[in-house]
Amino acid sequence: LGMMAANLSAHKLGWEKRWEEFSNLADTGKALQEKLMKLIDEDTNAYKLVMETYKLPKSTDIEKQNRHDAIQKAMKYAIEIQYRVMETAVEAMKMLKTVTEIGNPNAASDAGVGALTLRAAVMGAGLNVKTNASGLEDKVLGDEIIEEAEQIERKGDVLEKEIVKIATSKFG
Repeated sequence: LGMMAANLSAHKLGWEKRWEEFSNLADTGKALQEKLMKLIDEDTNAYKLVMETYKLPKSTDIEKQNRHDAIQKAMKYAIEIQYRVMETAVEAMKMLKTVTEIGNPNAASDAGVGALTLRAAVMGAGLNVKTNASGLEDKVLGDEIIEEAEQIERKGDVLEKEIVKIATSKFG
């Protein structure tokens, strides 16, 4: 939706001189969209990896230790991917805020919906980060990861509110 709002702004009559500015924002949005799509695939792979580690044999002490170590490693990988989803969604929200501030007022509601959607991505990935971090053996690391995720959630919350406020100010 951010790309659409940027493209609508780039092609607005009377804004021809700003075409490059909005085209660059649309390109940024496209790159972020592609990054998020790759992260979705990577998250699927991380989930499969976690599930596979739980299927590892656990008959002997060595197998139990190997399984445990593999589970911890897979959980850290899954956390990393979801954390990157959170960061990328916040980055996309920053681009969307710029488009909402300077873009075509007729696309303001689209920008607002984009903010809501991206915040859902931040919060959903945050839930996954917290779930996986709470399963880490290293509780100090788990607590640090959860705190970092909550900081990103707060950034997403603030950005969403700012974008929706800007968008609704353009309605009338």
